[in-house]
Amino acid sequence: MALLQILLPSGLNKSTAKQILDRLRDSDGKTPLHLACAEGKLEMVQQLIGTFGVSINTRAEKSDTPFFSACEQGHLDVVNFLLKQPGIDTTVRNSKGLNALDTAIINHQEPVVRRLLECENWRRLMENAHYGEGDDYDVPSTPMRELIIFMPDIAYEV
Repeated sequence: MALLQILLPSGLNKSTAKQILDRLRDSDGKTPLHLACAEGKLEMVQQLIGTFGVSINTRAEKSDTPFFSACEQGHLDVVNFLLKQPGIDTTVRNSKGLNALDTAIINHQEPVVRRLLECENWRRLMENAHYGEGDDYDVPSTPMRELIIFMPDIAYEV
């Protein structure tokens, strides 16, 4: 993230800096925003979005979005900030068919799961059906099924 320290004082206009930041990718296709969200760097996320206006729904190689990364790693403060951003798409599925709620459940991120279930579109998140891997390849799974398996107390509340 030293790149931001270079871009800020360099005199680049915001439009040029945004283009650089949106195009800059690591070997998995993740942008600086993906990485900041995955690491829980709220101030960095705020700066990337607020100062530079980077794209919030950009996808990495496996179709993960920055929001997906924050949910997967359980960074509730970043999740809350992203949920307030206009245009955030919380229902995007990755290449495995999982959405942000699925991945938060699978990774046992209970505070994030609870927050996502408070969202206006929580029903759309719950409707996401996908097929498992390995022995479960032909069995459809849903967030409710995952809640029952991984977080039965929350499943009971829903």
